[in-house]
Amino acid sequence: MAIATAVALMTLTPAAAMAAPAGPQLAKCGKHKQGLGKKSGARKRKALRRFRRCLAQNKANRIAFNQIKNSNFDGERGDGQEVDWTFCANGKAEVRTTSRSGTGVSELSRWWIADAVVRNGGRWINAFLRGPEGFEVGILRRGARWQVGVASFDRIIYPGDVVKSDARGECAAL
Repeated sequence: MAIATAVALMTLTPAAAMAAPAGPQLAKCGKHKQGLGKKSGARKRKALRRFRRCLAQNKANRIAFNQIKNSNFDGERGDGQEVDWTFCANGKAEVRTTSRSGTGVSELSRWWIADAVVRNGGRWINAFLRGPEGFEVGILRRGARWQVGVASFDRIIYPGDVVKSDARGECAAL
């Protein structure tokens, strides 16, 4: 009976609604942990380093996600383009970037944090926000100062100062 109900729900639910929610991109660290018991010496130390590095990356991605979700970033990138970016905890996002040629609007049904670097207990962050169809931007935090930029080859270029504000009201409307 339970299987029939689950199959019926899957056929009635659109694929977009079944997509995974927003969140940090987490690596599966269990594969590194499994080999620890079988190895010894230098191999074990190397496997342990990989396992700890995996856990640290997952922790950094979670910290960055928790600071960015339900936020609006309004300001200007370093290349002179005005930005009004909103990222919601439910996975929706609206990214408005204005240049001389007009305003470009991207509405995302899902976004996630990948490859974040976090230092000083979350007061220093480099985060790459990614979405479907190759969407990628960079957000930096340096103490109380927030910056946004273009993500390119695992670097954030043209960072510009922005104001971070609470976007829970906007997220309810998205």
